[in-house]
Amino acid sequence: MIQKILKNVALIASAASSLAYAQSDIAYSQNNLPSQHMGKGYVWDNYPILFNADLLIGQIQGSPTNYGQRSGFLQNRIGDTFDFPNGTYVGFRFGLGIGLRNDVNVSIQWTRISGDKHEDRSFAQSTTTITTLLQFGSLPTNEAVKLTARQDQKYQTLDLLAQTAAWMLNSNIRFQPFGGIRYLEYTRDLDSKMIETAQDDTFSETNSHFRIRSTGVLIGTDLKYIFSNHFFFFSNLTAGILSGYHKRSYNQKIVAAGQVTFSGKRQERYRLSFDPMYELRLGFAFETLINKQWLLSIHIAYELASMIQTSAAAINPYGSLTIMSPAFPLRTNDVVKTQFFLVGFTVGF
Repeated sequence: MIQKILKNVALIASAASSLAYAQSDIAYSQNNLPSQHMGKGYVWDNYPILFNADLLIGQIQGSPTNYGQRSGFLQNRIGDTFDFPNGTYVGFRFGLGIGLRNDVNVSIQWTRISGDKHEDRSFAQSTTTITTLLQFGSLPTNEAVKLTARQDQKYQTLDLLAQTAAWMLNSNIRFQPFGGIRYLEYTRDLDSKMIETAQDDTFSETNSHFRIRSTGVLIGTDLKYIFSNHFFFFSNLTAGILSGYHKRSYNQKIVAAGQVTFSGKRQERYRLSFDPMYELRLGFAFETLINKQWLLSIHIAYELASMIQTSAAAINPYGSLTIMSPAFPLRTNDVVKTQFFLVGFTVGF
């Protein structure tokens, strides 16, 4: 008797679960829109259009970011190196797509995040420690000094993507493979200055500009786990190969008692080899049909990405350039990373 009751309960639970998943056929990719699924009562035609918008809050990191250093005066011992700290930036993502007979969708996604940060440090006069302004090299001093730094970064991508309809539609787990083309642009301006506190007309100053522009291909898949009629978890893994150009320039000026004693410029531009990048996204979403015609989705997610410049030559972070001549190339082993939370919505019609 007990076994029969348990069997009936299991059958009812299984039927309810199947019904819930069947009613969730409108679940779509959070990465590449629009929807490709047709549920009961779904009145869109074969070419639905969806618009998505997201607010991005997070960080951009491009290396190297060191701008100053304190070291031993007599032993020339390297002490503390000061790297510009990561700040919180704000950006956005907009996307527009169209479904092609619910078999393949095509969308364009624009992502942009940027911002600038400042930092100040002061050091007293010392007989055992000297202060140096890095990047372009400067005359070290044991005088009381003030270090100032400003970093302005911008990261943006433009993607053209095509994605197939979902696999395993009769399951609570869904896959949607995709591929496409990406344009990436990253710029960073890092300016630093070392001012002698006793006389502010004596200082060293550097200004650097760095830029990457690359184009390449992307492949990946979306994975969704639908656990109710209107809610599901989702993840996305994207891998790509990009190629383009790297540009870097440095300007330096040394001023003593109001007179410019040295100024110099260095710059380079070279072609990047095929550099790898990846993106990982994890999130949670709610979606529903309104009047059996409008699709509304609200989602929150965490996303991180990284691009490695495999062709960039190594550079010594201490004394990268001297006043007399550049001891090393300007390019570095730059790894451009982003990590941010996104909150957004999608409207389909």
